[in-house]
Amino acid sequence: MSPAFSSWSDFFAMGGYAFFVWLAVAMTV
Repeated sequence: MSPAFSSWSDFFAMGGYAFFVWLAVAMTV
């Protein structure tokens, strides 16, 4: 699975919201 973010800085820039996004992604795969 390829990362949805171009870099880790983009990942952390999303803050806690990114955690829920990845959690939802993990649930669907």
